[in-house]
Amino acid sequence: MRIQAGWAKGTELAVPQGELTRPTSAKVRAAAINMLAPYMSDGTFLDLCAGSGAMGLEAVSRGASGAAFIELSTKALSCLKGNAAEVTRRARAQQLPIPRLLVIPGELPQAIGRLQRNPLAPFATVFIDPPYKQAVALAKAALAALHDLTMDGATFVVESAAGDGPELAKQESAIWSLLKQRAYGDTMLTIFTKNAGNPDGDADVASSV
Repeated sequence: MRIQAGWAKGTELAVPQGELTRPTSAKVRAAAINMLAPYMSDGTFLDLCAGSGAMGLEAVSRGASGAAFIELSTKALSCLKGNAAEVTRRARAQQLPIPRLLVIPGELPQAIGRLQRNPLAPFATVFIDPPYKQAVALAKAALAALHDLTMDGATFVVESAAGDGPELAKQESAIWSLLKQRAYGDTMLTIFTKNAGNPDGDADVASSV
């Protein structure tokens, strides 16, 4: 797996082995970043259930000013820390500003509490790629926990099984409005935006094979 674009393009990322971590496919990762690009600006990125950290590091390479990563698996954390160090080395070698990267071990939603008073907050963009069996429950918990840690207009993206799309769409609220959903084979990307749009309006739902 490699970073696909930006100043760290081509950086090879270590990926944890085992059943507890499911790396986002290159196609879905590229689609998610492309969908997020209009909303990212130069804000900070929060990568939940981060695994190797590929999404957050991709975002930093493409212009995010920093990223925080939350991950439970010790194997994944080892890869994530190594990947973050390599991206930092790439920035230093190119005499670029050193990206602000924070790795937090722990389980959602408890680990989110450690982001209080963190200089990276409030976050402009959040991405969560949980175990698919827990996608709806963890996304719901994270949406609630991140109310005070995200800026107005923040974007929250959930990667899940395509079949969870309808349940995830029900998670919109007065705080988080459903912006769009896209299906990529058996994977669904659901995007919410904070304090934006009309929660009672129609969502943009489409599919791509």
